[in-house]
Amino acid sequence: MDKDDPTSRPEDRHAQDQRGDSNLRESVNQIWLAGLGAFARAQEEGGKLFDSLVREGAAMQGKTRTTAGEKMTQAGHRMADLADDLTQRASGQWERVGSRVEQGMAQTLDRMGLASAREVAALQARVEALERTVELLTERAMGAQVPPAP
Repeated sequence: MDKDDPTSRPEDRHAQDQRGDSNLRESVNQIWLAGLGAFARAQEEGGKLFDSLVREGAAMQGKTRTTAGEKMTQAGHRMADLADDLTQRASGQWERVGSRVEQGMAQTLDRMGLASAREVAALQARVEALERTVELLTERAMGAQVPPAP
């Protein structure tokens, strides 16, 4: 122990310890007060923050619904276009199949010696024309044979 060192005396060490305890208490008190202030501010602004988050969430939900609606409309249009395209393709395929069936039937009928619908219609038109001609000729012939009135 050095007699000239002021911290070596017990009275001085005690005073130093008291000043250290006082500083520590003051720091702890300031930390406590800062925590209380933060808690009070969070309570005060927490409601505002919650309301702000609700508004932002509602806006986001509206945007999401709008975007989803647009995407659904676009998908509907694409599906309609695809359905139209498939319908046209299928129709073209059926027309080709129908045409091939008709050709095959016409060839079979021709091989059997049977007339087609067109040929029958043409013959019917010729028969009707011949019937009119026969009627006209018959009327003329009958008119020439009628004896003159006395």
